[in-house]
Amino acid sequence: PMTSVDIGPDPTFVPLKKINGKPVKPNKYPNCLKFYTDYYQCALVDEASFGKFIGRCNAAKEMLDACNKAEQKIARSKNLEEARARQKYVEERMAEIKAHEEKSKK
Repeated sequence: PMTSVDIGPDPTFVPLKKINGKPVKPNKYPNCLKFYTDYYQCALVDEASFGKFIGRCNAAKEMLDACNKAEQKIARSKNLEEARARQKYVEERMAEIKAHEEKSKK
């Protein structure tokens, strides 16, 4: 097996952004960036020591979760439409192949 020593460092690697010295993963949905930054500003900077444990960042977290949930719903419906279109295409192609096979048997 090859290791990073054999092939060198990954040129596409980007280290995680740090807030208050703690690495933070980027949010999956760009439309929720404001809620994301508000929550992490509260949880990792403003209330980093104790406030987040007693619920001072709950409102920001709820807003972030609601935004992510809405974006997830949009992505899910888009993916479902694409999957149905692919399935329809596959079924049409299979019907064509089956018809072609039946013609060639005769």
